[in-house]
Amino acid sequence: MELIKDLENKIITLTKSIALSNKQLEKHKSGKKKLTYMAEASSEANKERNTHLLEEYQKELIKLKSLDQKELNQKEKEKKELEHNNYFKYQEVRIRRNKKKKKKLRKEALLLLSELPQEVQIEDDELYNIALMSLELNLDLHCQVQKALKKIKVEFEELTNDSINDSNQFLLMLNQRIPILILRFSILLHSIKEAIKKNELAEFKGMPKFEDWWIDELWTSHQAYIALFKWKGIINILCISNEQKRAWDVIFKNWIFVKKLLNTEELDAYSYNCAFDKLMKKYAHLEDEFNESNLNSMKKIVKELTKKEDFSTIKEEHNVMTPYLEFKLSKINEIKKPVEEIND
Repeated sequence: MELIKDLENKIITLTKSIALSNKQLEKHKSGKKKLTYMAEASSEANKERNTHLLEEYQKELIKLKSLDQKELNQKEKEKKELEHNNYFKYQEVRIRRNKKKKKKLRKEALLLLSELPQEVQIEDDELYNIALMSLELNLDLHCQVQKALKKIKVEFEELTNDSINDSNQFLLMLNQRIPILILRFSILLHSIKEAIKKNELAEFKGMPKFEDWWIDELWTSHQAYIALFKWKGIINILCISNEQKRAWDVIFKNWIFVKKLLNTEELDAYSYNCAFDKLMKKYAHLEDEFNESNLNSMKKIVKELTKKEDFSTIKEEHNVMTPYLEFKLSKINEIKKPVEEIND
């Protein structure tokens, strides 16, 4: 249906443009508002071009409306594939011509793009963000980024190989997004450590742990929102430069998006979620809290915080040991059990 909607919008835009050209030409002929020779010629040319396009779009719209749903879906799929392919086909040209970005940043992004594996496709904004972090660290990260991203992607695929379901488009979409997010978090962590060392600040003690119930209850519980906000603020304090703070803001939004999406898919996504957490811990030292007493302690702290706010509904009880957390613990225990048996 998107193809039909796009055509209808284009027809509306062209119709308005033709009407405007007609109005200008009528005023010119009546003498109400004389146009210059160039303006008159331009208006005539626009009218002629837009009229031709309008006729073509109207024919295409009639043709599309005559197709059955299956054919229409196939056409929409082909259009999306073409748009996707063209986006990455002309990415290098687009970056070169983007005068809104500084020349140094564009050059860094192009170097990074040239050295990434062909199968790894990164959207412009993500590419610029990684390039910015590379510049901030003042390191020749291109080769390192290429190797690190490829390594993370391979590890993620190995961890999720048994749970890949080609029919679940949500999860397939994350095959590219998750490794990039892990890499960006890893670069941010390295940047924070370097800045702390350079400025001779207090020793870095690691990233604060997050709690899975925050994601599980997000948007249904005020406490989950407040806890996440406080956790985000703690990491924001660790960020020294404005570039780090901006990078963390983008990473946090992407992390929340991925975690919430995986949570929504429930059991189908548990293995994906577990793989994501495992690699986040390995590369960004970010991990979730397992200790139930600590989980309940945070619950009480957040509950006290909410008393100071005017909320009409407050969730009194929390299932801190969420179904996913229980699944993950069982997997960890499966790994530990054989080792303990050998030691015995």
